[in-house]
Amino acid sequence: MSGDLREDRVVVDDAAEASGLHNRGWFGTPRPGGGLELSLLEAVYLVEAGRLEVRRGGTPVTMRELFRRAGGTADPFEIRYLVYRD
Repeated sequence: MSGDLREDRVVVDDAAEASGLHNRGWFGTPRPGGGLELSLLEAVYLVEAGRLEVRRGGTPVTMRELFRRAGGTADPFEIRYLVYRD
């Protein structure tokens, strides 16, 4: 499953994949008309778990790049992520 990096969110446009992801873990916020919007915290977790691939402009985003981007938007992201992951 893949999602698009859009500023400080990751959007999964495929309605069926988004629904399955949301229903199996309550990840993200459903979008009107289908799809799912994930926070960077959720996206990093799902990428690490192998359940999501993040792309920007059609190019895959590495875990390191995604983590760095998330760290720039949330303070202190690293600690919040460790707590979320547990």
